[in-house]
Amino acid sequence: MKEVVMLAGGFTEQAEENQLNLAEKLTDQQMIYVPNKEEAVMVAPVNVTSTSSQNVQVNINTADTNELQTLTGIGAAKAQAIIDYREENGLFKSVDDLIKVSGFGEKTVEKLREDITI
Repeated sequence: MKEVVMLAGGFTEQAEENQLNLAEKLTDQQMIYVPNKEEAVMVAPVNVTSTSSQNVQVNINTADTNELQTLTGIGAAKAQAIIDYREENGLFKSVDDLIKVSGFGEKTVEKLREDITI
């Protein structure tokens, strides 16, 4: 993302750049919104971990390693395996495709099924 921001001319003085994950990998046609400092003060950041109990699903096609690690049983290595698979094979077509990722079996996919989406 950092390269895209720089290609667009960088941040303005009003931009609240701390609201973006500059290490995030972008997908084709993804839109990026940079809030200004005033907006950032008015809106508290969303904590994915605390809202996961409210049935918020993690999209395995777009989630970064931090988001993937909010899932029960997913650590840094498994999160990276999901991202690596996605980069090498394209987006997941169904939740069941997760079984194709190294380290994931049918039982793991079943445990995660309600917490993930595509």
